[in-house]
Amino acid sequence: MKLSNIRTGDLVRIDDGLPYLARVEQDHGVGGVLIVVALNGSHAMRTVKARHVVAHWRRTGKARVSDD
Repeated sequence: MKLSNIRTGDLVRIDDGLPYLARVEQDHGVGGVLIVVALNGSHAMRTVKARHVVAHWRRTGKARVSDD
């Protein structure tokens, strides 16, 4: 998967032998890797290569509340 569309705060599914969901802490690090933290807490902060990213979900902005 191309890393150019992945930003800090997005969610990704990683499959590097043990599939898990993770939040991106830093995007496009040196050597085309992401720094991620697993959502289930089973992994510490780690780096992953593009070939291990199998799905990507964008973080959206906060919902706006109108004064009406």
